[in-house]
Amino acid sequence: YEIIGDIRGPGLAIGIELVKNKESKKPAVSEANEIVKKGLEKGVIFGISKYGNMGNVIKIKPSLTITDAEIEKTLSVFETCVYEVNKTIEKEGV
Repeated sequence: YEIIGDIRGPGLAIGIELVKNKESKKPAVSEANEIVKKGLEKGVIFGISKYGNMGNVIKIKPSLTITDAEIEKTLSVFETCVYEVNKTIEKEGV
């Protein structure tokens, strides 16, 4: 997805940086908030990093006891949320 600028982190504790433009790396703050909101509506809690007061990095930090099924659900919900937000961006021509 064009909105994903970078993915980083150790193991399952990861941060997904969202950008409006991959070249300029302009932070996609409102889009990150929308993905977190949509995730919550679908039963998955994502965090947002406020590092540097940008708020465009979504955090996924599962418990150490997470099951394979829970990992699959989390990633499926995340992809669905990114798809929905990305589709909105494409319609708006951002």
